Amino acid sequence: MNIYDKNFNDAISLYEDILEASYDDLTKLIAELDIAYAYYQLIIDGSRNIPDKAIHTPQTYSEYVAIEKDIHQRIANLYNKKEEEQDIIPEVFETALYNNYPNPFNPETTISFSLSVESNLRIDIYNIRGQKVKSLINETRPAGKHNVVWSGKDDSERNVSSGIYFYRMRADDFVETKKMLLLK
Repeated sequence: MNIYDKNFNDAISLYEDILEASYDDLTKLIAELDIAYAYYQLIIDGSRNIPDKAIHTPQTYSEYVAIEKDIHQRIANLYNKKEEEQDIIPEVFETALYNNYPNPFNPETTISFSLSVESNLRIDIYNIRGQKVKSLINETRPAGKHNVVWSGKDDSERNVSSGIYFYRMRADDFVETKKMLLLK
């Protein structure tokens, strides 16, 4: 992506488009965080072409950290609200994949799921590009409620970078994917 190629002006343009479009709140908050980072990098590089209308234009590292903390708190508040709205898991188990907790997370998160019957189960983690990062489970599991912890590491046990990840559960004919956020 442009921000990784140090093409900060193009990255800012992309993130501003995201903020103006009808994306979900999490995507918009991440775009705000990336805009702050890109503007901060432009300021460090000596750019004087920062528009007056720009949001989050930190002039110092401590200003960037304050913006980052504010956005992280807003993301946490967003997920805490969603967790309060979730239904309680029923006593009669159905095959289901639940939201991970905590989300956003650092350094690990718990993924909960239930199976209505004994099933061949597979849970994998994918990055935003759709590349498989980690296989968490690939075995037969009995009916009931289960948990698995992901420690933010890939299959080679290297720490992965901050960002959005997806976890996919396949249990016989059941397939579901959910999104999570690793913040470092």
